[in-house]
Amino acid sequence: MKMYRTLFILIGGFLLCAGCGHVSGLDGLVPAEGTVTCNGEPVVNALVLLRPDGEGTAASATTDSAGRFSLMTFKPHDGVRPGPYVVTVAKTETRGDVRIERPEGTNQKIIHDNREIVNHLPEKYAAFSTTDIQIAIPKNGDRKITLALKGEVDATPQKAGDLKRRM
Repeated sequence: MKMYRTLFILIGGFLLCAGCGHVSGLDGLVPAEGTVTCNGEPVVNALVLLRPDGEGTAASATTDSAGRFSLMTFKPHDGVRPGPYVVTVAKTETRGDVRIERPEGTNQKIIHDNREIVNHLPEKYAAFSTTDIQIAIPKNGDRKITLALKGEVDATPQKAGDLKRRM
């Protein structure tokens, strides 16, 4: 009798879970596409990040040669969950390299970080703490998102890390 009760509970639980309909994280995603411009010009190879304003899942995209993007949450072009988001847009270039030196007779490493980062967009759009871009994705999606960045670009190379750091 106990075996039948356990079997009944297992089968009932399986049927209950099978009927839930929530089999992947893709449920509820809607299409979201748009363009990024800076001072009126399309931005190529920019990283667009959306952080939910509240609970939710982040989304991202990279712009193409015309500044167009298609947001993804889990896989390319799968869309985003409806709701409000804070948006960052960044386009950086890394120059230089990192060298590791091991002085003879020691186990210690000395790292020479010669990298420089060049920002190709106004800096305020690169961080969630400074961006002023907020958007709301409606329940049916949005295929006309326009991210029109404005401002001066400071392309002065910035040091990525200390020139000499010990580990």
